[in-house]
Amino acid sequence: MEEKKGCLGKSILLGGVCLFALVAGFSTCQTVKEGHRGFRVRFGKVISEEPLQPGIYAKIPFLDSIYSMDIRTKLAKSETQALTSDSQPVVIQFALNHNLSPDQVIPMYKTVGFDYERVLIENTTLNVIQKIVGQTKADDLVNKKAEAISKMEVELAESLKESGINVTNFGVPNLTFSQAFTESIERKETARQDSLREEYNTARCRELAQQKIEAARGEAESMKLVADAEAYAIRQRAEAAASNSQALEFEIISKWDGRLPVVTGGGQNILDIKTLLSDATGRPVVQKTTPRDASEKVKNTPSQERSEAPKEQSQGYTQPQARQADNQPVQIAFHPVRLPLGRVHVRA
Repeated sequence: MEEKKGCLGKSILLGGVCLFALVAGFSTCQTVKEGHRGFRVRFGKVISEEPLQPGIYAKIPFLDSIYSMDIRTKLAKSETQALTSDSQPVVIQFALNHNLSPDQVIPMYKTVGFDYERVLIENTTLNVIQKIVGQTKADDLVNKKAEAISKMEVELAESLKESGINVTNFGVPNLTFSQAFTESIERKETARQDSLREEYNTARCRELAQQKIEAARGEAESMKLVADAEAYAIRQRAEAAASNSQALEFEIISKWDGRLPVVTGGGQNILDIKTLLSDATGRPVVQKTTPRDASEKVKNTPSQERSEAPKEQSQGYTQPQARQADNQPVQIAFHPVRLPLGRVHVRA
């Protein structure tokens, strides 16, 4: 019985030694994950001079500890309330992307600890936002939001860089003002849009008027060119006619409609001048009379005969007499006909 107890005691002792060896073996090694930087601590004191890169490291069991801090980019979101320079309350929602510099892992642990995001980043961000908002009017914060956010990002990056934190991006998704101020902003924006619309309409009307002026100017220039061309053509024809009488006669004949004067006699048949004025051969004859012959004929005619002449002669009409086939006289009335651009000479 005693032998059994002795064997059991030895087995327990051996198991304890094996367990202790196993635990000690595992506690002698520790890893640093990717995206982290580590450091060695012994009895609560950092003994590492440089941050430990990702990998596995040996340590003294129960004496040394290896800690690591995340250096990957993180997102911090929150909101805060501030007053503008004209005492308008505004609620600001912000988002900040940041990361810890790898070479600042050990100093950050010594000065702030693992909770550096809440202690350092959040407080610094709130202070910077309230400072910039307090220096800006509410209208400028709305109309020049991008400029205000840029100022916040620059100052926040400078403040956190001193502590080893890099700011990669900063944004303000939303600004919430009081209801009264929001309504006034909407009215101002509506008025601004109306003003821009009026300016556009005015500019459009001015442009259309200018287009009409240009069109009228172009039409006037076109008409002037056409008139100049017509005047040039007239001058050319006049010069050609002055130098060539045959060309003038050709132009006169080309504009004649081909109809001869028609005479009537005492309600009888309508007679053609070509039939009345013909010789025995049947060919039409036109007696040529110059203005000088006509004037001498008037001078040689007695005054009494001139006074008894028909009224038609005083008006430029001539009434020669002709005889029909039965030898009866017929009174013929010639109506003067204007031929275009000159006289037409009919040759026998």
